[in-house]
Amino acid sequence: MKEYTKSFRKIIPHLRSVALEAVELCPLRGEKMEIPGGNEAVEVYFHRAASTPGAVLFEMHGGGFVLGHAAKNDALRELIKNELDIHVIGINYRKAPEHPYPAAIEDVLAVMGYFAAHAKEYGIDPGSFALMGYSAGANLATVACMKAREETAYRIACQILHYPYLDAVTEPDNKAKYPADIPCEVIDAFNDLYCREEERGLPFVSPVTAPGQLLAGMPPAVVLTAKEDALSKEGLLYADMLREAGVAVEAREVEYAHHGYIEDYYNKAWYKTIPEDTKASYRENFGDAAEEAIHITLEQLRKYLK
Repeated sequence: MKEYTKSFRKIIPHLRSVALEAVELCPLRGEKMEIPGGNEAVEVYFHRAASTPGAVLFEMHGGGFVLGHAAKNDALRELIKNELDIHVIGINYRKAPEHPYPAAIEDVLAVMGYFAAHAKEYGIDPGSFALMGYSAGANLATVACMKAREETAYRIACQILHYPYLDAVTEPDNKAKYPADIPCEVIDAFNDLYCREEERGLPFVSPVTAPGQLLAGMPPAVVLTAKEDALSKEGLLYADMLREAGVAVEAREVEYAHHGYIEDYYNKAWYKTIPEDTKASYRENFGDAAEEAIHITLEQLRKYLK
């Protein structure tokens, strides 16, 4: 393990604690639940629709598979629930390094399977699921779609990928760089902690390595990359790969947007904790970009979750 990764690993508990304190400053509207998983219970936040049986949007937060918490996106999930009258479930999947690959994706699949099996109890329509994620969470969303292609207990109507992290093979130093990007050494540490080096090229870790036959039959995809984000290129590449495999794709590179812009904008308490020098690297109108992205998201969910 690299020296920086060893040092970074030591401060992970502190980083998680500080972030959670900021998130908990705002009231949570989603119902906190524990769902049976493979080896451990999975924490979720359930925002219930008024109308039942209802479609379900399963949402995965970002954080490099190491940091982040589902509670951070509570306000945004509530907004989507209210706008569309659908159930929205935030999955607080297990994190590395305590739970490396494939723990997180196992949690996502376990949660979908549980709610499909208990659809009547929760007022859910298992024929109308959607997946949405941010950064590492977008990786989990599309990998879950790959793994669930032959699933019969539920149907995934679409996948929505915001600034997705899809390429753990290319060294961070060899990707484009923008002022608000996560430092390369931090991304490298995330990779080291999430999986073994020999696993980085797996399609279920780096979806841009997936062969066409694995992508064929995937649900329609909405890929929204951020213009000023090192990950934009791999997101747009993946959108092209999906199209070539016959998947319906809506792809857009959102202007004035940095990596993480949606999660930053829709949690005001969290945003206040961001260092001023980091905020200075953001575009002043990135909030407009976030609202545009969520407008597109709502339009696409209306289209596919009829």
